[in-house]
Amino acid sequence: MLEFVYWVGMAAVAVNALTGVMEAERKAIDVMGATLVAVATALGGGTVRDVLLNRNILWIADRTFLITAVVCGVDAFFLISSC
Repeated sequence: MLEFVYWVGMAAVAVNALTGVMEAERKAIDVMGATLVAVATALGGGTVRDVLLNRNILWIADRTFLITAVVCGVDAFFLISSC
């Protein structure tokens, strides 16, 4: 069950990174800015939750979440900009 929750979390990070890049594309932001928006969108809510609950920040404890956000952000930027 814990593995399922982990993969659902990864999927949520990927989808939120994609939505951040889509909004950045509407504003004509470059790849670096779009990646920053993707990471902020994908990890921001969980970071606020962890800080308010006084827990370890999830993406610092497990860097896979950060890597997923960056890779999905860059991939989405080039996929969207090529269309």
